[in-house]
Amino acid sequence: MTTEIDNIVSKLDEGSLSSKEVVTLFNLVGYNCIGFTQHGEFYCLHRDIGRLLPLFQHIKNSDTLEKANEVQHMIVFKPYGITLADVERVWNAFHNK
Repeated sequence: MTTEIDNIVSKLDEGSLSSKEVVTLFNLVGYNCIGFTQHGEFYCLHRDIGRLLPLFQHIKNSDTLEKANEVQHMIVFKPYGITLADVERVWNAFHNK
């Protein structure tokens, strides 16, 4: 999984992720894109990554976990049910901790 995460991290800033990579990110953070998982709607998958991409980019570009936790103030954080424990799991994966 580390190689897959490394590939995702290298593409995050440009936002050129494949659907499989988006699903991997969502699984990492514990987010379920219901429109995609239950109905196979790629529109829903790409709509949600469009909304969550700034969150993942912030976590990736944070040099400390404390800085990454500032993501809780982003408007997309609460509606998607993402917790600080999820942020820590993503930060650790992105920074090979």
